[in-house]
Amino acid sequence: MSVLFALLERAIPNRTWRWMPQLVLVFAGLVALGNVTGRTAYEYVPFGTRQSAVAFAVALGWIVVARLSDGRGPAPAIAWIFGFLWINQELAFAVSPNVSTLLLVSWYAVTGVACVGYGRATAAPRLRHIGLGLGVIAALLALKAAWGLESTGARIGAYLVVAVFLLGIAWWYRQPGPAPAATEPGQ
Repeated sequence: MSVLFALLERAIPNRTWRWMPQLVLVFAGLVALGNVTGRTAYEYVPFGTRQSAVAFAVALGWIVVARLSDGRGPAPAIAWIFGFLWINQELAFAVSPNVSTLLLVSWYAVTGVACVGYGRATAAPRLRHIGLGLGVIAALLALKAAWGLESTGARIGAYLVVAVFLLGIAWWYRQPGPAPAATEPGQ
């Protein structure tokens, strides 16, 4: 229904049709995230349950509505936020505590690097800040997971990996972007 209303708004502009798909998708997204979170912890394969299929359908609805909005309004940002939260919840209690922690650390690290890279490419400092924050969260999760390791050598190795990751993303974050084009005097 949300996609239908978004299509109708494109054909016949109407304020109600512009906001109704987004409100319905926010509600559907909250319900889908609640259902994904409500599964029995560590007894499912990520993205392999009915709840995952429902969340995937909501994500597709967000993608279509965001594309139909032509970048206007909050739909594109909410689509990205829903996608991030959905994947986060899929991985948070998947398979076992160790596997889910590893998956979450990887998800935050990959998302953080992608945000910093895309933020640098598009000169969007807020996106770079989000990426740096996600990188720090990934590092903290990795430190928490490493703390529970029994082997001292494995714990030290995990701490070194986290340190190298943080140094790398911080260096990349702070590295100056491309220089602006030189302008001739009088322009």
